Amino acid sequence: DKPAISLIVVSRDRADALAIHLSCLRLQTVVNFETIVVSNLPLSDGPKPSPLIHIDCQEANISLARNIGLQVAQGEIVLVNDRYGVRLTRVAPASERMKNL
Repeated sequence: DKPAISLIVVSRDRADALAIHLSCLRLQTVVNFETIVVSNLPLSDGPKPSPLIHIDCQEANISLARNIGLQVAQGEIVLVNDRYGVRLTRVAPASERMKNL
């Protein structure tokens, strides 16, 4: 079953901030989303949302990292988040409205 929302998180050299962000994503009330992390660092052992896809990207090129995430995204709606902090509860109602178009 495909997720309604794909969240692409682009991160470079920010392991601590990424770990906090991923831990917070587990608390979303929206449940039908996938998280795709494109980063040059391995993920921490801390809590993470599920499902989660991690893709290694060593090149310092934010456009490339976003496009890598877009290639694997399966959601009907795709969000790219490289500043951390997204409330999927604002996106989910729009997702439902788009199905009726």
